[in-house]
Amino acid sequence: REDEALLLKYKGQLERAQEDARKSLEAMKEAQKNVSSEKYNSVYKRIRKKFPQLSSDALAFFATAEQFYTAFGDNDKVDYSMIIVEYCKVLEVTLWIYLSKSEEYRAEVSKCLKSKRGKTLGSAAHITAEDKRKSLGKYNEDIFAISRIRNEGAHKGRMGKTKIDRVKSYLWTSDILIELTNER
Repeated sequence: REDEALLLKYKGQLERAQEDARKSLEAMKEAQKNVSSEKYNSVYKRIRKKFPQLSSDALAFFATAEQFYTAFGDNDKVDYSMIIVEYCKVLEVTLWIYLSKSEEYRAEVSKCLKSKRGKTLGSAAHITAEDKRKSLGKYNEDIFAISRIRNEGAHKGRMGKTKIDRVKSYLWTSDILIELTNER
């Protein structure tokens, strides 16, 4: 009897997860109808105008995130996890380009890469946390917060729009992307 109850419980959880996945897939298909190369190019140009020094990868991640964010609108059936990952990749890639070129963070970057943690947003956050007096110290709390949101979106299940709005707004309104891409 316990085994049957446990099986029924897990079967119900599996069915709910499958239904959530089906709804997300339907919403993605619907959103895809609204995504065109013309719209994408318009978004891409708008981002490039504000952040002219972003790498081509960061620009692509940003434009993709913006395009899907707009396409999904306020659909509460959508899991926004995939979009949060794209927004976070903008910061991750840009931060690692900066750190890799920085004399100031050379020791921390070397230590990180030797530890095989990899070039993740989380490892970049740890590097900037090592000495808050350095140039990126003022952004450290924000980088950690965005890293936590990214991990939540990538690993813990569905993500609603509130957190994605926070990250999107931060990328558009803070000075971090501009500071990270300023030529030295």
